[in-house]
Amino acid sequence: MKKLISLLAVLFVAQLSLAQSDTPAGATTLPVSYWSLGTPSSGTLTGASNSGLAGYCQGIPTNDVFYRFTATTQGIKATCSTTDFDMVVEIRDGVDPNVVVDCVDAVFGAGGETIWISDLTAGDDYYICVYSNGGAGAGNFDVQLEYLPAVELRPGYYPFPVSDAGLPGYAVAELTKRVTNADGAFFAFNMAGLIEATRWKFVDPSDNSEYFADVAGDNINLGLNDVPGPLCFGKTYDVQCQIMLEGQWCGYSVVRQLQTEAQPNTLLSATYVNGWFDLSASIKANFVGSDQQLYWRLTTDNNNTVIDFNYPNDPDSWLNFPDVSCMRFNKIYGLEIAVEYCGVVGPYSDPVNVFTINVPYSKVRDEYCGT
Repeated sequence: MKKLISLLAVLFVAQLSLAQSDTPAGATTLPVSYWSLGTPSSGTLTGASNSGLAGYCQGIPTNDVFYRFTATTQGIKATCSTTDFDMVVEIRDGVDPNVVVDCVDAVFGAGGETIWISDLTAGDDYYICVYSNGGAGAGNFDVQLEYLPAVELRPGYYPFPVSDAGLPGYAVAELTKRVTNADGAFFAFNMAGLIEATRWKFVDPSDNSEYFADVAGDNINLGLNDVPGPLCFGKTYDVQCQIMLEGQWCGYSVVRQLQTEAQPNTLLSATYVNGWFDLSASIKANFVGSDQQLYWRLTTDNNNTVIDFNYPNDPDSWLNFPDVSCMRFNKIYGLEIAVEYCGVVGPYSDPVNVFTINVPYSKVRDEYCGT
């Protein structure tokens, strides 16, 4: 049994010692592992020769070796280690190896290097090239490739939430959510507590305007009202998101479309519908967004009295009765609300009733009567 285990261990290590090539044409394909689960593959510069390709970072690549890999997502982390030479690492295009995507020679002297790239094309091939700075020295090294997680709008939340009833599309104060592209529960389990932030990108295809919003921590939610711009109604936005790990962004992935409602709408909060109020009370409309301008209309006396009121340049959702002239006690008011957003005024809401109490009165206290 011990011999069998030893044999399996030898075979496993042998699988990680992959063949390498002095030229891109003969490059062996390296495995790309899931984030944080990579296993090093070993290589050597001993006996390596010059491929003829010009170096990009610095130094003369007289002993460069090549591997090939296929991008699983939009990004990759390549961790290369050695104690034998001053390492230079390059990522080159898989179609034209003369094109260098990125390179690194950040460590002075013998030591490892790490490349973090977040703008690859998933499914495309690339080369990873390793050589010593200035051609000085040789020796062994390890290469470990891990793809960066891809995230996107959660299914069921694009182009608008499947739970939307009535008006199709997002109101700009609603929440949307992100999810990983393909890793699902596995991603959530292994990445718990590691995600440092999420960056959301919104593009308006009508004029290519771009809006960005960052959410701290491992928070999958985004309130659309928190997107600077603001986002407007009657729009379809191209949306991407990316997460931050180890202080670096992992890159945008799939583009999904998010649709907002055709026009801004609001109504009186249900708490206040058919309520009784004195003339010192306040009532509240449903919040539309930080750019909102509300227009209040109160109708009474069989539609013979109409009071229109608004607070100029005030995004508050409250109407304070003391601010409205000509309101009276003992009235039934039909209330309608319209909202302006991004310069567009939506329709008035269906009328609902609010009641003002009877005229208050006072009298002489009983102990003073007849005196």
